[in-house]
Amino acid sequence: MPDSLGVTPYHGIFFSLRVEDIDHLRFSITLAPVKIAYNNRPMGVAMQTPEQRIQRILKLLRQKEDERAFQVWLGVPKRQQTEVRQGLGDLAVRKLEERQQALDARRRQRQADLERQQAERLDQAKQMEAERQQAWEAFLERLENVRSEQGDAARIAAASEYLQRSMDPHLDADEQTRCRELRREAMWGSRVREALGCSRGELDRWDQDGRLPHAFSASLNIGPKTVQGRKWYREDVEGAKALLEEWRAFDRARRSKKTNPDWIPRRRTVESES
Repeated sequence: MPDSLGVTPYHGIFFSLRVEDIDHLRFSITLAPVKIAYNNRPMGVAMQTPEQRIQRILKLLRQKEDERAFQVWLGVPKRQQTEVRQGLGDLAVRKLEERQQALDARRRQRQADLERQQAERLDQAKQMEAERQQAWEAFLERLENVRSEQGDAARIAAASEYLQRSMDPHLDADEQTRCRELRREAMWGSRVREALGCSRGELDRWDQDGRLPHAFSASLNIGPKTVQGRKWYREDVEGAKALLEEWRAFDRARRSKKTNPDWIPRRRTVESES
């Protein structure tokens, strides 16, 4: 005796039952009635004759149900169309043809709208590609300008949105290494506040006025959401530790309205270390 009764199809439902489960299982299956249709006509229903279709269309037209009459007209098989057309009469056929012309016009309009939307999307894609290429060329030009001024091109590259492999051909070996280190060691805002012992308000204020600006933004997953977060270079955070007291004194003086409006606290920059 087989271990299973097998998979048995019944009205589109497949089920399997193991032999050892029969003694311990009592079940019933309720099957919904299955409506089998062919060309939107239930099986076993006789095809309508041309006379029946003519009477149906004329009745709907008399009842001012032109749309339903038109749907019946569209369902007339090709072999019956000539006979149905002759039986309907010129007035009824004219009404149905006007509906057909309106339908064809709507289809042409939808096709024209689709082609127009496709052309607009293509133009937008070309424009976006041109803008990306322009931004890339401006980025490369900026790298060259920073190098010519004896600046740190790796910092500019690390703060950009471009992938490392895209920038490597335009960076020398030292710049590639430094760029990777800057990105790898960059700190989120929570780590920066922990390292400096500052509040979020202080960090936001120092970021906004340029004393400790964030290097770049990156995606951060928080639960099911993805948000943009700020990241700071570790070397900037380490260098800012020596300036915290001066910054806080300035902030206290500004709150008490005793500060000199022309005086600005020192900012943490790479140039200030040299």
